[in-house]
Amino acid sequence: MTKLKIKLRDGTWKIVPTKAALLMNINKDVKKELLKELHLIKIPKLIIIDGVDGVGKTTIVENIIKQLQSEGDSVIYNKFKRRRSDNDNFKTPTKEYEWVFRKEVVQEINRRMITYTNEDWIIIDKSPYSEYFYQKVKEFDRKLIQ
Repeated sequence: MTKLKIKLRDGTWKIVPTKAALLMNINKDVKKELLKELHLIKIPKLIIIDGVDGVGKTTIVENIIKQLQSEGDSVIYNKFKRRRSDNDNFKTPTKEYEWVFRKEVVQEINRRMITYTNEDWIIIDKSPYSEYFYQKVKEFDRKLIQ
């Protein structure tokens, strides 16, 4: 994937994969040129559903998808479940490997966010970016993240 150096609205510069730049806060003219270069019609809207396990996130996402599709919109549901069984180091959560596991989950979600084609919506079920905060709540603290 090609890389692009872009100037953000706050004046800073950042090097990003070309397609990822479309999801950033960049100038309208730059977005228009990138869409043309990448043969895309539009930039999808991004929805991130977040919350602790068991509160109904997946059910909410399924209902949102049904509604959007009934309105004629196309949706990518980028749910990613990093399997602990894929790597012996992750089978039993430990302080030593929990951050490595979470990092791999985040990297995969980030990668999948920019693999869209011309969908109207990208929906992500549970962002692991906030896992730290869940684990710092007394009831959820598994003593794995410091």
